[in-house]
Amino acid sequence: AGVTQFDEDRIASINNAQIAAIAAGVASTAADRVQTGLDVIATAAAAAGTVIRKFATYTEQMAYVGAYVDGQKADVLSYYEPGDGGYISMYWNASSTATHNGGTVRQPTAVSGAGRWLAVNPNNINVKQFGAKTNGTDTTTHFQAAINFAAANGLVVNVPKGDYTIATTVTLKEGVSLIGEKTNPYNAAAYYPSIIWHFPTSANTNVFELETPTGSYVSCGAVENLFIVASPVGYTKYGFYLQYPIGARFKNIGASKAFTDGFLAIKGSVNCVFSDFRVANTTSYPMAAVVSMLSYNGEEYSTTTIFDNFYASGTTTAGTGGLTSAFLALPAAGVGIVVKHWIVESITGVAFNIHKGNEVQIIAPYIENVPNANVATAVIEIGVTGAAAPNNAYDTITSLTVDGQGAKIQQYTQGAATNTVFIKADVAQYVIVKDLQLSQCIKFIAGTNSTQRLKISNIQAPSVTTFQTGMTPYKIEEVGGCFFNTYVVNSINYEVDATKNSMPKSLLKNAGLFVSSDIGTEGALSWLDRADGQFNY
Repeated sequence: AGVTQFDEDRIASINNAQIAAIAAGVASTAADRVQTGLDVIATAAAAAGTVIRKFATYTEQMAYVGAYVDGQKADVLSYYEPGDGGYISMYWNASSTATHNGGTVRQPTAVSGAGRWLAVNPNNINVKQFGAKTNGTDTTTHFQAAINFAAANGLVVNVPKGDYTIATTVTLKEGVSLIGEKTNPYNAAAYYPSIIWHFPTSANTNVFELETPTGSYVSCGAVENLFIVASPVGYTKYGFYLQYPIGARFKNIGASKAFTDGFLAIKGSVNCVFSDFRVANTTSYPMAAVVSMLSYNGEEYSTTTIFDNFYASGTTTAGTGGLTSAFLALPAAGVGIVVKHWIVESITGVAFNIHKGNEVQIIAPYIENVPNANVATAVIEIGVTGAAAPNNAYDTITSLTVDGQGAKIQQYTQGAATNTVFIKADVAQYVIVKDLQLSQCIKFIAGTNSTQRLKISNIQAPSVTTFQTGMTPYKIEEVGGCFFNTYVVNSINYEVDATKNSMPKSLLKNAGLFVSSDIGTEGALSWLDRADGQFNY
C-alpha cells in the first residue's frame, strides 16, 4: 500500500546484478542499508537517462569518486564559483580516452584509464568553459586550451564579457575564429565588453600570434569584438602578429596604450580584410604605427589586403610617446593594398609612411595631424630612401594613389616648424592625388628626380604657397580642377618665370588649374581659355 507507479518503475528497473550488489553492500545499520539501496537506484536511473548529476564547480567534478555510468549526463554549474560563466553540460563516456583539456574533455582525478566527461555540445565553446578567469590572474593557458580544441575540431571560440589577463602570448591556430561579445555600438561605455589586458614580464612580447605555416600560408579565421590593452610599461610589441595569413577577417577591434612596434603587424598576407579598428596611445611610451606591414625579403609580400574604417589617435604632447605613424609599409611589403576611410588625429610623425617597393591606395582619409617636437613632417611619404628595399624586381614597384573623395587633410605644426609638406616622394613610379581638401600645408609635394610621374586633379589647397620642389617639370603629367589661393612658387604655371613663353605645352594637358592672383599679360590663364586647343606662342 502507498507504493506509486513511479516507485514501481524505479524498483522494476533494478536488474539482478544490481540486487546482488545491494545484498553485498548491506551494512550494519538500517541507515546504511537504505543509503546503499538508494545509491544503486540512482545509478540505475542515471543509466536510463532520468537523472542529471549536478556539480557546483569544475573542482567538485574532478574530485568525484562515486559510480560512473556510461551515458550519464552532468551539469557543471560553474568553473570556480557560481555565476562565473563556466557552465557546461556534459555526459560520461566510459570508453573515451580523449586527452583531458580542462574544458570539453575532463578526466576525473580518480580515473586512470578509460572514461571521460565530454561536452554535450562541443560545437559551441567559450574560454570560460576552459577556465578563463576575469579576476586579474593570468589566463593565457585557458585561452590556448580553448583555441587548441577548436583547431582540432574546426570550431569558433567565443570570449564572453569580462576582463581577461594575458601574461605571455596566445597562438592563433589555422582556421580558428575568436569572437568577443557584441553590444550596442552606440553605448560607448559598453562597446567592447570582452577586454584583454596584457601584462608580460619581459619586453617585446606579442599578445596574439598566428601559428607558423607548414606550407606557404595559414588560413586565418576571424577575430571580432575585442578590446586589447597593452602593457602599462611598454613591454607589448604587437597586438597581432600575422605571418602569411590568407583570408583573415578582423572586425570591430579596439586598443589602447603602447604596442611598441605596431598594433597590427602583417607579413605576406593574401586576400585579408581588417575593418572597424579604434586604436589610441596617449602614454609616454612610443608606438610605431597602428598597422605595420613587414617586409619579406622581397620574396613574397602582401596582396589584395584592405584596411577599412580605422580611427587612430596619439598625443599632441611633444616628446617620445604617442603614435608615430598611422600606417607603415616597410620596403617591399605589399601591392594592391587599400587603406580607406581612416580618421587620423595627433600623430607625431608621418601619418602614412610607405617605403620603396609598395603599391598603396589611400581612399577618403580624414587627417588632423599635429607632428610634435618642432619638426616639419610630411603627411604622407612614398618611396622614402631611409631604408633600402630588397635588391630585386620589387624595387621598381612604388606607387601611391590618394583618392580623397572630398575628404579634408589638415597638417598643423608645433613650435618653430613651418615648412609642412603634404607628400614627400623620393622614388615613386607614380603618384596620383585627386578630390581632396588640403589645409595648413605650405608645400604640396617635395619630390626628387627619381619620382617618375605626378598626376593631380580637383585639389583644393588654399594654404599651399609652394607647389613642388625637386621634381622636373615634365614629370608632372596632368593637372585639372585644382585651386591654389595665391602665387604658387614652382608650380606648373611658373616652372621658369611668369611669362607665357616659359610654359611647356606638355604641362597643360587636360589643364584646369586656377590661381587667384593675376599673373600678368598673356599669362597661363589665357592659355586655358582657348577653345581650339592652340597655344599663344
